[in-house]
Amino acid sequence: MDVGTAICRKRHEKGLSQVSLAQMSGLSRNYVSLIESNKKKPSLQALSAIAEALETKEADLMGEDPSIVRIRQRILDKYGPANEILEILKEVY
Repeated sequence: MDVGTAICRKRHEKGLSQVSLAQMSGLSRNYVSLIESNKKKPSLQALSAIAEALETKEADLMGEDPSIVRIRQRILDKYGPANEILEILKEVY
């Protein structure tokens, strides 16, 4: 399952609208809509905010091994948003 579909499914499970999720995660409703329709990939920061708002883990939304998510978070914490590094990690793992 892709990230957008997982977010949409979890949002529906929680009984939230896109507007509510956007407000809770500090994102725009349009951005949430683009993510859910898989027209845009969320940044790691956006994914983290969405996961927190949905009371779940990033790994659950990404369908990835939690250890990969932890590695990504460590990189983000140390180097800031570095999408190129994260893309390389996705290819490696």
